[in-house]
Amino acid sequence: MKKTNENGRSMVEMLGVLAIIGVLSIGGIAGYTLAMNKYRANEIVNAVVQAAVECRTRGQISSDVYTDIQGLGTPSCVKQSIGLVSFTVAYEDVAKAVVKTINVYSEANLSSSAGTVGVVENSKVTSSSNSSALTGTLYYQPVS
Repeated sequence: MKKTNENGRSMVEMLGVLAIIGVLSIGGIAGYTLAMNKYRANEIVNAVVQAAVECRTRGQISSDVYTDIQGLGTPSCVKQSIGLVSFTVAYEDVAKAVVKTINVYSEANLSSSAGTVGVVENSKVTSSSNSSALTGTLYYQPVS
């Protein structure tokens, strides 16, 4: 009778552990990406709201409002009397989060009807096939 002395783990056990670690890592990366997109969207929303307030009160937007905010194009004052500002967002996922957070208007909806302005739907915030930039300019008007 032969006595065998086996120590350690089998290959199947090690592959199982590696598979579990891989799944957890992928979930962590996805969660991190989602959190960063939400963070960027909140920064953009804060900057756009502050730009609208400056547009309404001063008629111009200072560069302190939008500098160092990743993904936000230069906002501009469109109509001072109502605090209407235009801006662009460089990332599609961030733009969708911005649209979910505040009422944002598209250029087409802004000019189509005089009294009412249509809010951009999430499905309408799309990127072009060769670029990650948002197609079209978005508008924000603070609630009076």
